[in-house]
Amino acid sequence: MIDKYIQSRAVSRRSRLNPIIAECKWLAPQLAVEAAKRAIMILGAFGYTKESPLEMAMRGAMSYVSGAEGAANIMKIIIARDIFGSEFVDK
Repeated sequence: MIDKYIQSRAVSRRSRLNPIIAECKWLAPQLAVEAAKRAIMILGAFGYTKESPLEMAMRGAMSYVSGAEGAANIMKIIIARDIFGSEFVDK
């Protein structure tokens, strides 16, 4: 998990924050889906009904994870470019 110490160390070293931000943007929707799934499991059948606010939260998080697949792929490219270098990723 990216925390404030990693971010502050990157700023103090004057390194690029794009890979750190990309990791956060790639991981956050996945964690939101996992948290919503666990909360719905705790509530049982009520968690799946339209009256439950968790149902809407789950749909919103799932739409970003599965619906915005292009955004997730762009974040993966940014992370890979930082790890391997642009000469290997941009081919």
